[in-house]
Amino acid sequence: MVLDQFEEEDLSCRLVSVRLLDHSPPPADHGQDLSPRREKERQRASRRRGAMRRASSVPRDKDRHLDKGGDLLEEASQVSGHNGNGLRDLARSLKNHLRGFSERLEDTRERLEDTSRCFYLLDKAYEWALEAMKYMSRVKPEDAQNPEPSVKQLKQYLMAHPPLPQEHFTEM
Repeated sequence: MVLDQFEEEDLSCRLVSVRLLDHSPPPADHGQDLSPRREKERQRASRRRGAMRRASSVPRDKDRHLDKGGDLLEEASQVSGHNGNGLRDLARSLKNHLRGFSERLEDTRERLEDTSRCFYLLDKAYEWALEAMKYMSRVKPEDAQNPEPSVKQLKQYLMAHPPLPQEHFTEM
């Protein structure tokens, strides 16, 4: 019974139009409304976020390798016998190198974090300046003798989009 009902409904359908798939326009790309410059900015920000995520995983890897090195040092220091003194000297040397490497690695990680933060702040400042320039390009003085309407528009824009604080630039 249910099938008969669907078949009757299908019989009452009419074809309204036909469109060839070969000549159809490409599907709308929502990213097309972005300017190439804005798209490059988004890609650059995405790469920076990826680099920040990768940099945050470095401490776990570093700690794991340093722990392995420490375990090997402990084993080497416990070895006794006629080669024990030479092995202990090697273990001591390795320990010093490992300590120096750990310090350099930590310094590099801190520099990378600082650099990443600086680029993030720079990107925010650039984005604000770009948006302000776009707005300024749309503001057209209605009357050359009376600039008050344009000034009022600009003040309203600045109230809605305040400039970045001085601390932002000091941190950079």
